[in-house]
Amino acid sequence: MCGIAGRVQFGTSQASSDSQHSVRAMTDVIAHRGPDHTDFGIVGAAVFGFQRLALLSLDNGDQPFFGADGNVMLMVNGEIYNHRELRQDLEKRNRFSTESDCEVLLHGYLEEGIAYLDKLNGMFAFALFDNRKGRLILGRDRFGIKPLSYHFDGERIVFASETKALFADRRTPREVDWQGALTNPGLNLDLAFTTEPPTSWFKDIHVVPAAHFTELNIATRELTTTRYWNASSGPDLTDASEEEIVRIYRDALAASVRDCLTADIEVGLFLSGGIDSAAVAAFARGSGIPTFTALTGSTYVNGDAEYSHRTALECGLDNHQVIFDRNRIPSSEEWRTILWALETPQASPEHFYKFELHRFARQTRPGLKAMMLGQASDEFNGGYSQKLSAGRGYETYLRTIETLETNTGLLAMPELAPWFDPSHGQLLRRDVLPGVSADPYRHYLDWKLHDIEQYNNWHEDRTAATNSIEARVPFLDHRVVEITNAVPRKMHASLFWDKAILRRALKGLLPTNILERPKVSFFYDDPSYNNQRTFIQMILQGSGELLDDALSSKGATQWLDKANVFAAVERLKNDPSDSSMEYLLAVMNLGLLENMLDSQPRTLDRRDNASVPIELRIEDWDASRDEVRDAVLYAPPLNEHSTLARGPQVSVLRNVNDPNGSEIVAVDGRLAFTLDGVDRAAWVLLLSLLTEPMNITLLAAEMAVSGEEVKRLCLEGLDAGVLELRA
Repeated sequence: MCGIAGRVQFGTSQASSDSQHSVRAMTDVIAHRGPDHTDFGIVGAAVFGFQRLALLSLDNGDQPFFGADGNVMLMVNGEIYNHRELRQDLEKRNRFSTESDCEVLLHGYLEEGIAYLDKLNGMFAFALFDNRKGRLILGRDRFGIKPLSYHFDGERIVFASETKALFADRRTPREVDWQGALTNPGLNLDLAFTTEPPTSWFKDIHVVPAAHFTELNIATRELTTTRYWNASSGPDLTDASEEEIVRIYRDALAASVRDCLTADIEVGLFLSGGIDSAAVAAFARGSGIPTFTALTGSTYVNGDAEYSHRTALECGLDNHQVIFDRNRIPSSEEWRTILWALETPQASPEHFYKFELHRFARQTRPGLKAMMLGQASDEFNGGYSQKLSAGRGYETYLRTIETLETNTGLLAMPELAPWFDPSHGQLLRRDVLPGVSADPYRHYLDWKLHDIEQYNNWHEDRTAATNSIEARVPFLDHRVVEITNAVPRKMHASLFWDKAILRRALKGLLPTNILERPKVSFFYDDPSYNNQRTFIQMILQGSGELLDDALSSKGATQWLDKANVFAAVERLKNDPSDSSMEYLLAVMNLGLLENMLDSQPRTLDRRDNASVPIELRIEDWDASRDEVRDAVLYAPPLNEHSTLARGPQVSVLRNVNDPNGSEIVAVDGRLAFTLDGVDRAAWVLLLSLLTEPMNITLLAAEMAVSGEEVKRLCLEGLDAGVLELRA
C-alpha cells in the first residue's frame, strides 16, 4: 500500500515551482499511507509524489517508475498478485529497474497500451503520465479497493489517494456537498438501486470509478472515463454441476487467500465471528498469522467475539480480543480524528472499532503492515437473502429485489405509484418505469457493487491506511466474483440462499457450529443496544460539544432543524433502540467535516497521541465467560444467589407489524427489547416467572436450562432496564 499525489499544469511544458510545492504538501498529508519512503518525479509539466509502505521487495521497490526514454512516468498504489508470471514474460523484452510487483504495469503499458489492465490480478490505483502522447491516465482496480480522487478546473488537474490531500493544493475548493450528501441513498438509507459513480462528499472533487480509467488529453483538456471490466467476464459454467461449481469456487477463494498472504512483512486477519472471515481463517490455516477481534458489549451478546475465539482456535491461529469495555467512550477528539481519517459522513461505530483494531495491531506488532478482511462475501453469495425475505425463502427474496427495483423507478416517476399499489392490482408494466430492467437480480448486484466501492472499500481502506496498514480483501478477487456471476440461474436458489455456496465450499475445513452459524449484524443484533448506548454517551459528553460544533457549521445552519436534532438526541437518551441514531451521526459528521476543512488537522499527530488499546487474553472462552461479560456489559455481575424481578413499568406486547408473531418488551412505554430469534421462548418464560422475585438457581430449575444461560439472559434484561436486582 502507498499514497500517491500529483499535479499536471496545462499550457506549459515544464513543471512550475508552485506545482512542485503543491505536490510536496499533498504528499505530506498522506504520509501515513507510506511512512517507509518518500519520493517525487517530474516529467514535462507533471509532478508526482509517492509515499511508500514497503510490503514486497523491501529494499528495491521505490516509485515513481520511468520509461527508458524518460517520457512516461507511473505510480501505483496496491498489489499486483500475478506479477511474477507477467514479469517473466515482460523481462524477455524489457529491462526492469526495481523488484516492485507494480512495475509490470509500466512495461505492459509501453507494449500494449492501457489494454494491459485486463491482465492484472490485484488491487491498485495508478497515475500514468505519457508525455509523448500528451495524456494523463488515472485508473482503479475492478472493485475500487484502492482509492483515487481528483479536482480538475480546466487549467490544471490535481489527484491523490485521499481527498484531504487535495485540499493541500491552495486552488482546490473546500466545500462539503450538503445537498448531494443528504440526497445520497447511501447516507439517507433509502433502499434505492443506486449505480451512479461514487460521490466524494465534497463539491468539485471527483472519484475515479472502480473498473474504470479516466484519461485527460492535455492538448484539448478533455476528460473521458472508460470502463475496462465488468463482472460478466467470467467462465462459462452452463454445463457444470453444483458440486463442480462449489469446487471451482473453493479453489479460487483459496488461491485468493494465498495471494493475500504474500508479503515480506507480517500479515494479519480481522476475525468478526461470521462465516466470511472464518473462511479466510480456514484457508490461512497453518500460516501462523495473528487475528484480531473487537470485544464489545454487542459482540459479546451476539456471539461474534466468542465465535472469533473458537474459529481462531480451530484454525490454529492466535486471536487478540481487543477490549472496548463499558467505559470506553470515544472522546470528541478521537471522533474528529476518525472522521477526518475517513473523510466521509458515513463514519459510524463500526469504523471506530475497526480503526482501533488496526491501531492496536500496528502498535503491538510493528512488523505487521497488511490485514486481511472478510468483506464483500454477502453481496455476491446471497448473504442478505434471509434478511430481505424475512426468512421466507429464495422466491420471496427475488420478489423483494423486484419490489426494490420498482420502488427505485418510482422515485423518478412518483405520480405512477398508485398504479403499482398491490391493493389496486399493480396494473402497469414494470418496464414503463425508468431504470427498471428485465433482470432485477443483476441490477441488484450492480447496486451492491456500488455499495462496496462507496462504503465498504472506502472505510476499510481509510481505517487501515491511517494506521499504516494495507487492507486486503480475498473475496474481491475478480476471479472469485466472476465465478459467482457465472452460476446458472437454475442453481441460484440452492447456491445463493444464505451463502450456501460458501458454506458448502468450507465443508471439511470448519466444524458444523461455525459453518452453520446464522449471519448477525455487528451493530444491530444486540437486544441491549450496547453500541448505541456508547455512542449516545459520546454525543452527550462535554455538554454535547460535538453536536454544538457540528450545528455551528454553515451547512448545518442552512439545512438542519436544530430543535428536531436535539429532540432526536433526547429520544436516544431515553430509548437507545430509536432509529434516528444513524441519521443523527450522519448530519453531525457533515457539520464536523465542514468545520475541519479550515483547520486541516494532521491525522498522524492525532492518531499517535491516543493511548494504545488493550486486549483481554482468553485461553478458554467457557472458563473466561464471566470475566468477559463483567468487562464489557453495563449490568452488574450475577451469581446463583442473585435475585431478580420484572421492573414495575414493564409490559409485554404483541408486535402487530411482525407476521411471525414476535413480542415487544416496553419500559415506561418505550421499546427495550424485541423478542424474536432463538431466545424468544426463553425470554417469554423468564418474564412470566419474574412477575415475582426469584434467584438464579430457582430460575434455572424452572426453565430447565443452565445457570449460566439464565445469567446471560438476566444481564441483558438488567442492561435494558427490563429487570431489577432485589436484595
